[in-house]
Amino acid sequence: MTGLDWRRHTIGLLRPCLLCHRPALMRDEHGQPCHKVCAEQAADRTRPARGTAA
Repeated sequence: MTGLDWRRHTIGLLRPCLLCHRPALMRDEHGQPCHKVCAEQAADRTRPARGTAA
């Protein structure tokens, strides 16, 4: 699983997560509400599998 560094990301009011639509406090690098776990899972889905050509 991809581990993203969110130490510099902001926290805001509860808003629907861009990926799962449940309330989220965290904001991604674009200022959009997103859970860290949702972002990590999305990164894993878009990343090529180990041992395959990109």
